[in-house]
Parts: sequence; C-alpha cells; structure tokens
Amino acid sequence: MLKTPLPLRCLHELRLPLLAFGAVLCVSTSARALLMLSGIATADSLRQGLALMFWGLRLDLQFIAYALAPLILLRILSWGRRSDSLYRRLFPPYLAILVGLSLFLEIATPAFMEEFGVRPNRLFFEYLSTPGVVLRMLWADHGPLMLAGIFAVAGASIVVWVQSRHWARRSCEASFLGRLLLLLLIFAAARGSLAHRPLNPASAAITDQQLLNELPMSSAYALGYAIYSMRYERGLETPYGQLPEAEVLALVNSSTPIQLASLSPSTDALPKRQNFVLILEESLGAEFVKRLGGVDATPALDQLADQSWWFEQLYATGTRSVRGIEAVTTGFPPSPARSVVKLPRSQQNFYTIARTLAAAGYRTHFVYGGDANFDNMRRFLSNNGFQSVVEQKDFAPELDRTTWGVTDDHLLDRVDQILREAPAHEPQFVFAFTSTNHTPFDFPADRITPLWSPVQRVENAVLYADWALGRFMDRAKASSYWSNSLFLVVADHNSRAAGRELIPVERFHIPGLFLGGRIRPRSDPRLVSQLDLPVTALGLLGINHPTPMIGQDLRRPEVQQRALMQYRDNYAYMIPGGQLALLRPNLPPSTWTLQEEGLQAAASNPSLEKLALAHAQWARLAYEKDWYRAH
Repeated sequence: MLKTPLPLRCLHELRLPLLAFGAVLCVSTSARALLMLSGIATADSLRQGLALMFWGLRLDLQFIAYALAPLILLRILSWGRRSDSLYRRLFPPYLAILVGLSLFLEIATPAFMEEFGVRPNRLFFEYLSTPGVVLRMLWADHGPLMLAGIFAVAGASIVVWVQSRHWARRSCEASFLGRLLLLLLIFAAARGSLAHRPLNPASAAITDQQLLNELPMSSAYALGYAIYSMRYERGLETPYGQLPEAEVLALVNSSTPIQLASLSPSTDALPKRQNFVLILEESLGAEFVKRLGGVDATPALDQLADQSWWFEQLYATGTRSVRGIEAVTTGFPPSPARSVVKLPRSQQNFYTIARTLAAAGYRTHFVYGGDANFDNMRRFLSNNGFQSVVEQKDFAPELDRTTWGVTDDHLLDRVDQILREAPAHEPQFVFAFTSTNHTPFDFPADRITPLWSPVQRVENAVLYADWALGRFMDRAKASSYWSNSLFLVVADHNSRAAGRELIPVERFHIPGLFLGGRIRPRSDPRLVSQLDLPVTALGLLGINHPTPMIGQDLRRPEVQQRALMQYRDNYAYMIPGGQLALLRPNLPPSTWTLQEEGLQAAASNPSLEKLALAHAQWARLAYEKDWYRAH
C-alpha cells in the first residue's frame, strides 16, 4: 500500500477548516455587499466602501477562527483513529449550525438595523426573553421574509452538512506538519494583526458614522462580541449595598441642585459659537506642578495658571486614561465596572458633550498622536458625536514619533492647524489627548534640556509635555482665533496611583484650568471634580441645553463641593475638610479623614455614607436604564 505523500497529508488537514472559512465568508461578505448596495449602510465613496469591505474580511476571518477554535483544538490534541473519528463526526453538524446561524442573523439584520441603527447586539437576545411577543411582532411585519429565511437557513445548512460529511469521510494519515499548519492558520486569523494589539471592532471604526462603523462586523461577530463584552459590566451591580431608586435620585439631585437646563449665561459666558479646545494631558499629577506643591516640572503650566481660572483642589475620578476621557467628555461618574468608553451598551447613542456641541453647530474633532484604537477610543468617540478622528496614521510620516506615537508638539500643531483653517462661520470643538508623559518616557532629545537624570524618567517627560503645551498656547495667543476660543487644560489622571492605602487620595489630585476668551483670571480653592468641568465648559460657552450630566456649573457660588474617586473596587466620596465616605465590596460603608499621614478612620457619618452609595448606584441605574441615551 502506497503511503500518502507528506504534502497531500498537510493539505488534507486544511480541507475542512478551509471549507468552513469559505462557507461563512460567502454568507457574511455577500450580506455586507447587499447592505451597502441596498442603501441601508451606504459608503460615502468607492474608496471608503472598499476599505469597509477589507476590514470586514479581516473581522470575518477572526470570527471564523474563534468559532472553529474548539474543534481545531480537539484536532490538534487528538492522535489516533478514535479521536480522529470524533473530529470528523462533529465537524459537519458544527459547521452546518455555524453557517445556518450566520445566515439567519444576516437575514434578520436589515430589520434590526432599521429599528435600532446597529447590527444585532445584546438587545437581540434580550428580546428573546419574551419569544412569543417577538415572534408575533416579526410575523406581522415580516411574515414572508421570515418564511423565506427559514427555508434559506435550512437549505444552506443541509448543503454545508452534506458537503462537509463528504469531505470528512475521505480519510488520510495524520500529519504532524499538517496539524502545525492548521494551528498557525487559526492563530493568525484569530489575532488578525501583527500590531501590538489584536484586531477588534475598534480597528474597523474608520468613519464618523455609527452605521458604517458597524458594517465590517458580520452580525454573528457583532452578537458574539456583545455577549463577550458583557463581562465588562461586572461591578455595575454596585457591590457596596443597595438603596431604592427613588432615594438614589433624591440624594443625587440634592447634591446637584443646579441643573444645566435651568442656567442662563453669566457674565463669564462667552459669546455664542466660540471654539472650544479641550486638552487632556496624559498622567499629569499634582506632584509635578510647583504651584500645587510638586516639583518644578511644569513652568509653562504654572505661568498659564496666573492667566486663567485655575483650580487648586481638582480631583480625577480614576486612575486610567479611559476614566479621564469618560469624565471630561461624558460627565459620567466612576463605577467599579470598566469605563463607559469600553462598556457595550455605551458604544452607540450615548451622551457626550460632542453631541451637544454638534447640535449647536460645532464641528467636532478628536486628535490623538497614537493609535486611536487604544482603549476603544475611536469606536466610542466616533459613534458618539465626534465627526473627525485624527490619529497617528493621519500625520506626515517624517514627523517625530515615540513609543506612543506622534509627539505632543506635533499633536498640538495639528490642533492649531484645525483652528486656523476652520471656516469663520463654523465653531470648532477639538478634543486633543497627549501621550508623551507615559512609560517609557521617551521624547525628542532636541526640544528641552533635561533637568533630571537619567534622561528617560517621568519628570523630564512632563517637562517636555509642558514645553509643548506652552509652545501651543504662545501660538494660540498670537492667532486670530485666540479671542474667539475657550481652552480647558486638565490631566486625565495621576501618573502614579499605586499605594497601600484603601484609596490614595493624594494621587487623584491633578491640575486643571480654563483659559481664553473672557475668562477672568483667578485661583479657585474649592474642592472640584473632573465631572464638573464639562458642565462648566458648556455654561461658559453659553450652551444651556439639558444634559444627563450630574456635574456642577462652577460659575455658580452655591455648588456643593465634592470629589468622586474610584480606585480598583473601592469608591470614595470626599467633601471639604478631608472627610470622605469609603465604599468597599461586601463591606459596610465607613468614614475616614484625610490627614498628612494618610487616611485615618473616623466616626461614622451615615448621611455622607448614604450619599456616596447613592452616587455609586446612580452610575449603574444611568447605564442600565439608558438615562445617558442620546435622543
């Protein structure tokens, strides 16, 4: 008996997986093309359409690889006739179900997109909790389509089953090299990228239109990713205790008595239709700012403090960039769960100040020197009000780059360019996020004279970032747009948030200021939260539309001073005098005071502890009940 040549044995290992890839790709690619041709999700240009199809192909390959992974793992680990036979018996029905499910979801997609404006997501299976009602509704609206879909799904599944059984019956000797090729194929397709991070839906968010950003995902991928992302919602159940919803609302409203919808512009308000520039400084803690008692690493910022509305006691809501982005663009309070920048239900129709500003006639931009895919920023911001995203690939290739992307001075040059080239009748909102002040702390060697040794340390990186900020502000002051603009400069979080304490409060202290326009220079000693800044910015711009934000307009003298902080699973609500309520999972609330030596246990303050619990629980309610849904 002749032995099957090794190359044929290697190729044989790929026959069934390649059949699976081909069948599912045929379904998803055809459905994607039909969605574009039907006008449901039409690209703005042929080039954009081809780009969306390209990203769709990559995401499809990733989805199929993950879907086949259990069977492929069985195949890789099996050796012998019995395990080989099991693999061959399981593959045909498994593939038939996979193709049938993919086809079913694609058939259901147009109606779902018409209703919700997105691919099938968690809402799709949430509605299955009442299958009778859903089926009756679908039958009434799409009866013939449902019937045709059932036959199409059944027919496709049978064809795939028969063909895969035919291929599976053709036996061949097992090949180690063939199995190795199969493993490499699945791994490469699942990772989807040679870049630092694996492929994910944020990679394909290449437009400023939510519907088009959904297009590259197949409906099976979108539904699977929604289920997978639900794990990030752990913590929103508020593991600190529960209060009745009515009491939560009453307590939060009592601590935020001034609602933005009721405000009228004060004497500080700028004329309407002014530019707004929000510069979020990466990892800039108070310990680097001489004016706040830190080292002298921010001379430009200290100088700007004398010309601005400067906050002496401003506190970040968290310790990660996404938490800072969450606070200053949405005003959403922190929670034990991940930031809303990453949570699944906030990836569309979620409130950001960009939505309010866009409605007021602003052109909205996000400018970042690195890969905007990082921390899901591009997907979240593009889908929630930001019309333009500028990232590393959009900068000239000859510009200086570091580990994290284009350097801060080039980043801020792009902000300056946007403002200079903007039409006179169109105000601009530019959200710029710097990146230099981050490990490994590399920066252009010819920009500054390092003051600390070794050169690549955080203080020198801060010094460079501060130089870039000062350079930008000098250019802005000499420009025609200076008198017509409002600037907000604030840190996203502190550079070092680790500590032995339950919550290292001093590591949440950050710098922040409003500058430009008719801002009256002053130093504000009040206790301020990042959550107050977007509300105050809209007030200064004279935009008094209702918003879901619970921050306070700091133009008003009657605000209740407080800071909300999330540190891992611990939550703190601090009031003036250093007293704070601390919430920890599965433990009763406690009261502490902040002293020079750190947090000290204090006598219980029940009203403060209940106020903290109400704010922690409000985040869950706002997310689950869609109080932050954009209308």
